[in-house]
Amino acid sequence: AEANGERFNIDDFRKEMEAEMRAKNSQSSQQEPEVHTSPKVSTKKTTTSTDEVPLTMSSFSSPPSAADETKKADRSAASGLREKIELAGDVLNALQIICDALHMHSSSKEVAQVCCTALANLSASSETREIITAHGAINDLFSCIKAEFDCAEVDREAFRALCNLSDSSSETKQIISCDLDTIIATFYLHEKDKYIQSATCSILQQLSVDVIC
Repeated sequence: AEANGERFNIDDFRKEMEAEMRAKNSQSSQQEPEVHTSPKVSTKKTTTSTDEVPLTMSSFSSPPSAADETKKADRSAASGLREKIELAGDVLNALQIICDALHMHSSSKEVAQVCCTALANLSASSETREIITAHGAINDLFSCIKAEFDCAEVDREAFRALCNLSDSSSETKQIISCDLDTIIATFYLHEKDKYIQSATCSILQQLSVDVIC
């Protein structure tokens, strides 16, 4: 066959095609084959940097301290004491429970508050004031105040009881007057507490009736 006036040679065409194929094969063999690999899974142990430790540890609650355990025990003792007083049945039993609790838990402001509240409630009745005096509970009230619990609630309840008791016999007033320094010191300690200020004035007024102070 002829193309454009030139004779077509099938043998030459075949040779040219074979040469071209060899050239392509030679180029492809020189290129590195593309290898598809699965992602590697790390087997190294994961570590936490020192900066991350506080954040990690913050998710765990720390064990209760000795102070926390003491507070828990005091709250439990106060709760049990309140129930015992309510079930005492009579004034003498209640007073014995109160005094025993104050001696056993002398460092507990929770117990002190329960006891002072109970004494304030009991002293509201004129019939029980002399019983409280005879039982020595007035000294227990002053012990709670002198314990310096830094708790205004304890001092308020103690002053409420003393305010009631100061309106009683001369003997009771004499016992209270022996600790006038404590009353005055507490007055100044809680100079912004309106109840303690008012109760102090009431106590002093009651004591002054018999010229005790």
